[in-house]
Amino acid sequence: MSTQKQIDANRKNSLKSTGPKTPKGKAAVSQNSFKHGIYAVQATFPGESQAEYDDHHDRIFAEYNPEDSTEIILVERIATLSWRLRRSNRIQLAAVNSLHNSYRNSSARRLSSLLKPKNDDTPPPPDLELGDITVKDFANSKVIDGLLMHERRIENSLYKAILEMQRRQLIKKLNAENDKNS
Repeated sequence: MSTQKQIDANRKNSLKSTGPKTPKGKAAVSQNSFKHGIYAVQATFPGESQAEYDDHHDRIFAEYNPEDSTEIILVERIATLSWRLRRSNRIQLAAVNSLHNSYRNSSARRLSSLLKPKNDDTPPPPDLELGDITVKDFANSKVIDGLLMHERRIENSLYKAILEMQRRQLIKKLNAENDKNS
């Protein structure tokens, strides 16, 4: 239990911490909770093309041609889930590459780190970085199993949305035929 003195000191210190002030700092902090991205709210994340997502989204909408708000929700879900399934494949490959990279000859890695210039701030390739983040997120334990579990959940949700959309379209088609024959 905190004493009143500690509580007061904490309140006083919290006034000094106002968070980032620059747009660059705010943008960096906004990604603090970002991990592997399977459940990301945003449509795309670093390394993905917003234009590709938009094209994917438009093709899904053209394929299903939703006519009411419920169908729009279902088609939006299909587009999002199918994009996340695509992302899942990329994450799995990145994790496998990361695991492969981390288990390579450790003495060779140590030697290269000794020979690497100290001021080399070159970031790792995006997929290797994504793989490293994913491996750390799953605590190096059953990484691929965890990713496959997430992929199955996405697939199940995707297939349910597709089936519901197809059911709605079939019912509309049958109703239209009944109205036509009446």
